[in-house]
Amino acid sequence: RLRSCGGRFRSEPGPRRVFLPLVVRGTCPAAAHADVVLVMDASSSMARNTRDGTSKIDAATQAATTLIDLMELVDATARIAVLGFNDRSWIEASLDPAADARAALARLKTQMAEGTRLDLALSTASALIAARGATTDRRTMVILLTDGLPNHVPPAEDGSVETTVLRTASQLKRQGLAVHTVGFGEPGDFNAELLRDIASGADKFHAETSAAGLQRLFTVLATGAGCP
Repeated sequence: RLRSCGGRFRSEPGPRRVFLPLVVRGTCPAAAHADVVLVMDASSSMARNTRDGTSKIDAATQAATTLIDLMELVDATARIAVLGFNDRSWIEASLDPAADARAALARLKTQMAEGTRLDLALSTASALIAARGATTDRRTMVILLTDGLPNHVPPAEDGSVETTVLRTASQLKRQGLAVHTVGFGEPGDFNAELLRDIASGADKFHAETSAAGLQRLFTVLATGAGCP
């Protein structure tokens, strides 16, 4: 359980403790209820270690869990979807309450496989949001995390897999939501230019090399999930 103390969050005895390493500042005064779609890379390369010795999949799971914990604290109506992707994409949790989303994140590690189908990941997120239907009282944020280059993606007529990925990204962004992309790993592991173009804007592309950096980033993203 968390308690606000002078602008900082500290844990108290309770069934679950959460460590938030960042002071939460600048939250928007007119925040809406939030739907967050976590699109998580579950390719085999996510088993590799980060600079601080944690596997990428564990670091991503921990950071995303922190996001869920903080959102649950500030918005009891927050809904979280968890999508996984490698050579396929799937919905592990479909805009569910926080407890279900946390369990879904934990299951991703058991489904790791070869492949980085960014196109399928984006189209699955788009279909999930379309199935939810229009809503005026909730803001939607998509966070796509990957540690690799797109592979097993069918090329477009110009021979480029990037064209295929960007077309699916355009379909997603036309639904009027914020798309953040996270490249997780060392420089060159992922296509930064592609991830920047997938995102809703250059400021919504993020690159992280460590578990600690990813934790800080997801904390910041959680505080802005319901903001215009």
